[in-house]
Amino acid sequence: MQPSRSLLPALTLLAALLPLQAQASLPETWAAPDDSQKTFRGWLCAVHGPLVLWELRDHGSRFGMLDKLAPADAVRVDDFLTKQPRDKPSSWAEAQSQLTKELRPLLVILRDGKLVPFEPGDRPEPRFYGIYYSAGWCGPCHAFTPKLVQEYLALKAAGENSLEIIFVSSDESAGDMRDYMREMAMPWPALRWRREEMVDAIARQEGPGIPCLVVLDRDGNLLFHSYRGKEYLGADEPLQQIKSLLSFCKPGSREMAGVWYRFQRLVYLERNKSATLPPKPYAVHLNPARFREAGVTHFELRLSIADDGTVISAEASASLPPALAWQAAQEARRWLFLPQIKNGRYCTADTVMPIDIPAASSSKE
Repeated sequence: MQPSRSLLPALTLLAALLPLQAQASLPETWAAPDDSQKTFRGWLCAVHGPLVLWELRDHGSRFGMLDKLAPADAVRVDDFLTKQPRDKPSSWAEAQSQLTKELRPLLVILRDGKLVPFEPGDRPEPRFYGIYYSAGWCGPCHAFTPKLVQEYLALKAAGENSLEIIFVSSDESAGDMRDYMREMAMPWPALRWRREEMVDAIARQEGPGIPCLVVLDRDGNLLFHSYRGKEYLGADEPLQQIKSLLSFCKPGSREMAGVWYRFQRLVYLERNKSATLPPKPYAVHLNPARFREAGVTHFELRLSIADDGTVISAEASASLPPALAWQAAQEARRWLFLPQIKNGRYCTADTVMPIDIPAASSSKE
């Protein structure tokens, strides 16, 4: 009998079991993002969207939100990100990420009712893999798999290519595996039957029961798991968590932009807490077309900026026509700044910001 599922909110910070990988250095001490009075020791190994991932010395993993880090830890994470190679888009067939390389020669897919070698073609490499441990003989699997198929197809229809599901069969034979995939119309690739031991991350993440969904990044780092230790959270738990993470990571996500801004504020103050600095523009945009049409090439904005970086008030110089002055002030009230620093703290500030309107042929357009 499968364990009952306990309900947790999306993006629950898991402490699922994760065997320790070989490390070249000793673990570092970090402040707990959810309780700055506590510390833990671990290796920073990845940042995905708003989440920071550490491996722990006691074979566990831990997550924290970027904007909930202690200031000194935020600087360390910022340094880590600076040193990471730029994540250039790569085809699945040519990608060199650890998990992708191990999986690639071992995948099959259902075509015309038969299992054939999976050919990714020019598909982009997935950023995340949902490893789905399941079997045709498992009743709870028959209840969950149709939902997983539906959610997967919906993500693909929406153009989401960051996640790929990989089926890992616990069936009694390759034929049973094929029949189960046929019955469920599984649209994703599968690991060849009984090849789990050839992919380290898949072998070590297998839970004590099925259905079990485990989300890994392309380097094999664990993100979400159906089990927390021996406690069964259910296969739907990691599914909802990865959907929430994908939503955060979408281009133009306001939630992600907010997390990243608050993280950058932490870093900026920690790096400059002994200095006195004026406000620094962070998210500033002004449509130049209407000013250019009126023959305006330069004007000034008087701004009052709060200690959280938002604009309290804005007033354009009197040289602007009243309608343009009003429009400029309205746009400026939506801007964000890294606030003024004084005596080791952010504080409110009044400043005058010169605005130069580029010519139409300028490369700044």
